[in-house]
Order: sequence, then C-alpha cells, then structure tokens
Amino acid sequence: MKQSQFKEKPACAETKKAAPSEAVCPKCGAVNEMWSDETEVKCSSCGQQVVKTP
Repeated sequence: MKQSQFKEKPACAETKKAAPSEAVCPKCGAVNEMWSDETEVKCSSCGQQVVKTP
C-alpha cells in the first residue's frame, strides 16, 4: 500500500463562531438581523444601509 504524500494537519485550535443580533434601521425603524462578522446590512424593509454600532 502506498503512503500519502500529504501529512495530516491538526484540527484548528480556535474557531470563531458568528452570532446573530438585531440592528434597527435608522430610516424606517425596522429590526434586521445582523451577524457578528458583518459590519453592515441592507434593511429588508426600505433598503437603507444599516451599519453596526459599537
């Protein structure tokens, strides 16, 4: 049996998990879902860009 030329890599020690949060549209007040790895989303109601606030 022939051995693989590729060495097995160890599993990633740390994985970053995205979490959802609510972002309120400044134009129409609609609540939109924004994930922790996103900086902005488009409002599902009016199309306005909703930017993540600290």
